[in-house]
Amino acid sequence: MDLIESFAYSKNEEPMKKKQKKEETCDEFTIDTRDFKSPNILVFDVETTSLSGSVIQLGWILADTCGNILNESSTYYKLSAGERICKHAQKVHNITEKQLLQEGISQKNIQNFIKLCEIAIANGCTLVAHNSHFDVQRINHTASLYDFPHQISIDQVFCTMRNSTSRCGLVKVDGRTKFPTNAELHKFLFGKDPEERLHDAREDCKVTLRSFVEGRHRGWW
Repeated sequence: MDLIESFAYSKNEEPMKKKQKKEETCDEFTIDTRDFKSPNILVFDVETTSLSGSVIQLGWILADTCGNILNESSTYYKLSAGERICKHAQKVHNITEKQLLQEGISQKNIQNFIKLCEIAIANGCTLVAHNSHFDVQRINHTASLYDFPHQISIDQVFCTMRNSTSRCGLVKVDGRTKFPTNAELHKFLFGKDPEERLHDAREDCKVTLRSFVEGRHRGWW
């Protein structure tokens, strides 16, 4: 998720702390994990209800070191009890509450993605996200609503945003260093805007993957 470009949410919003009903169930973990190993790359991205809210879409792509996609997924999650989508967030990602009711599964299933990350890390896979701090924090927050004890460590995820900041050399109007958005990094590397529909989690993953592979090819990381 591009925190810098995308979110103009109210700073008064507080994280949702209400625990979910115990009858919420998690689907069986059925992902074939044989390719989740070194030297492959696992890129992920999330869309959320707000800056401090829970995950409502999670996309991930597994690719080889050349950027060839081996597996991919996009999952929508129903809202946690009492939570609503912030109007500013909805304007960015265009995910509606009606859509989540029709297409979403229980947020408790986010623990399956955390399990997948644990397997990938254990087998030497490289985890990548753009603005990984935000994505990891929102995933861990969502899992905590259901008392799931496992979490993703921020230190285990490579952040294309933070690791490309000095290379891009962008500055804010006040002269301070600016983190590049997913689109800005792509344009810096390839000289053009990405063709993907940004702020869809899986489409964002495609952009992040392309930039990560190109950055590594250039010796940036």
